[in-house]
Amino acid sequence: MSPTTGAPAVGDRAIRTLIVDDHELVAEAIKATIDRLPDFAVVGVATSIDDGLAAAARLRPSLLLTDLRLGDGDVVDHLDRFKSTVPGLRVLVMTGMVSEGAVLQVLRAGADGYIMKTRPLAELVDAARRVAAGELVYPAAYVRALLVRECHLRLPDRQGAALTNREVEVLQLFALGHSTAEVAGELHLAVNTIRNHLAAAMAKLGVGNRLRAVAEAIRLGIVSPPSPVCAPR
Repeated sequence: MSPTTGAPAVGDRAIRTLIVDDHELVAEAIKATIDRLPDFAVVGVATSIDDGLAAAARLRPSLLLTDLRLGDGDVVDHLDRFKSTVPGLRVLVMTGMVSEGAVLQVLRAGADGYIMKTRPLAELVDAARRVAAGELVYPAAYVRALLVRECHLRLPDRQGAALTNREVEVLQLFALGHSTAEVAGELHLAVNTIRNHLAAAMAKLGVGNRLRAVAEAIRLGIVSPPSPVCAPR
């Protein structure tokens, strides 16, 4: 299947979605499911990395739903190309396999979410919405293991990170496993306000996503996990 030619007219608030999957039945099932939802618009479907990159450049999606392994390579080796082609692009990786190593590889490549293809389509839709809204969505069973690994990455010393009390509160609640909506409820703040505090903390800590921010804050002793994960160094 070649990429869809031309993007449909969609509302400004629609999640413009590009699907990249070399299993045609899977791609069409996902397209049929989300394209009928009022907050999504599937602007293209591609079956290879090269076709997906071409479609992304032409159609300017806001969300990429992509298989992990395609006929012409692993998508993790090309995520930087997708994200440089469409600045601000959010990426949800779908796969038929899951392991700590694979999840960490996808995280380090810059993907915003990771979901098993065997999960119900309703869970895929929920994950897609959360990723599009700015959340980092990874299997809960692997989050602790990822924190352990990320805590022990060699990171440069942060001079004068100077997190505010609110930013520390936000990171602490994320470290305890709360979602963005739950943190907002706990602190009686708007979800967008929580995202702004997180973005500010990430910038000060010099990291690119929420998990790395939490891991770095734990490493520095700024916040504590629910049980010891790694000691500050």
